[in-house]
Amino acid sequence: MWTKPGNDELALSSPAWTGDWLDKYHLELNLINKVKLELIDLAEFFTIFCEEADIMEMKSKAKTSQSKQEKLNELHAQQEKLQKLQDELGVIESKIEKDEKLSKEDVKFAAELGWLSAAAVTIASIATSV
Repeated sequence: MWTKPGNDELALSSPAWTGDWLDKYHLELNLINKVKLELIDLAEFFTIFCEEADIMEMKSKAKTSQSKQEKLNELHAQQEKLQKLQDELGVIESKIEKDEKLSKEDVKFAAELGWLSAAAVTIASIATSV
């Protein structure tokens, strides 16, 4: 059976050096190189994964922030509508207090006060979800 030659440089160049030991050495070296490449690929994958996770988190935060901003905008719009309705109701109340005759529009508005209640409920529901 063949054994590894000694440290003699002439022995390294001898045909015996090309035996099983050298083949095993090259196989192990190739395996080590493949493992290194796999580790590099894994590290690159992990880096990309972390970057994508960060991007997804930023998008999620932006989406949440945008959703909150949309709800706030809707809340402000509903508050403006409510203020207009309260102003109109104030005019009707002052006419009633002064015993003035109500116009058809005033009567119609008073009949539609249910819509005012619905607007208040909408504002309350939007406000609670913000």
